[in-house]
Amino acid sequence: MTEYGWGFHSLGNITMRQLVIFLFQANGWNEPWVVLFITTGFVIICFSLSFWHAPCIKQSAMKKTTIPYPFIVTLLMLLSLAYRPAVAGVDVHYRYPLANFSGPLKTFQAKLAVARKANEVFVFDPVKKDIRIFNEHGMEIFSLGEEDEFFWLRDFAVDEESNVYVLFRNFRSNGIPKYNFRGDLVDRIKVQGVSAQFEDFEPSILVFRHNRLYLVDVDSLRIVVLDQQGVFQTGYAVMPQVREIALSILMKKKQKNPILSVFGFNVDDQGNMFFTEPMIASVFRVRPDGQIDRFGKAGSSAGQFGVVSGVAIDEQGYIYVSDRLRCVVMVFDKDFNFVNEFGYRGYGPSNLIVPSDVAVSNGNIFVSQAANRGVSCYRITSE
Repeated sequence: MTEYGWGFHSLGNITMRQLVIFLFQANGWNEPWVVLFITTGFVIICFSLSFWHAPCIKQSAMKKTTIPYPFIVTLLMLLSLAYRPAVAGVDVHYRYPLANFSGPLKTFQAKLAVARKANEVFVFDPVKKDIRIFNEHGMEIFSLGEEDEFFWLRDFAVDEESNVYVLFRNFRSNGIPKYNFRGDLVDRIKVQGVSAQFEDFEPSILVFRHNRLYLVDVDSLRIVVLDQQGVFQTGYAVMPQVREIALSILMKKKQKNPILSVFGFNVDDQGNMFFTEPMIASVFRVRPDGQIDRFGKAGSSAGQFGVVSGVAIDEQGYIYVSDRLRCVVMVFDKDFNFVNEFGYRGYGPSNLIVPSDVAVSNGNIFVSQAANRGVSCYRITSE
């Protein structure tokens, strides 16, 4: 077999280009020992092949020595060790599952909320229809909801004082009940002063941030912001902008009427609203002034979106996005650059099975899962 300088050629049915793609995609594996093990094996094979392959190498008329094909593969393998998707910025390490005295919590895609001041995480179990409170060590300390009290619950939110706000399906007649951390009803917030553009909205997502209640109608892509007394502050109707972006993304697929919907929603400390849209593999950011931007690309490699679900933002501005299909949680910086990802499909303690909701508080990230895997806690360390 003859090689002409650095030109790509085939070795059997495998081309150099295919090998390059494989090498860089292999870095999607999160475990360094896996990359090291496979790379070492390939290096040994390539060096062995080089002794067999070298006599077959021909030189050009200029008598320039060409580099044997196996040595090129070896070099690429070594470079692949240095090329990792987990660039400097954020590292995430598994800590524990949320649990009680009966063992790890077993829930199916639970909804999550956090109280930063008390360093507590609140979990709504969609099967048992109750809200459980866990301390900083991941142990259950209290639960709310008796005799199907939360049977019609759509979503809930928690303020800094560990008060719980509940969004029911019949919220127009019952308002938004407010409970203390012991489960006592302390207030019932009536929605007031909503503008005509939002009078018919049907929210199914509720978030509390900095003395504001954010309600989201996931089907019409409308967001209503209330103060703690339920008085309307502002609203955002983002469907036209999102649909325009979606049509431009789906143009190649010839889809004229995409069905758009919000899956995950959260608000950062600056009042920026983030939501996920799995149909077009995107995370959108709505600024307080109404400007909209997005990021995300469909794919199966590190940093790409399969079926995005939950979204959360920490105190440093890092964005965490869960992916149900790829079974990972991805980390992006405030400029939407991919930083790291963790989890991966599996039944080990640090693995994830269909991660859905995510919540961040005081250097910890909590991830709810399917298959009765409950909620896992990871420690975040950032530079």
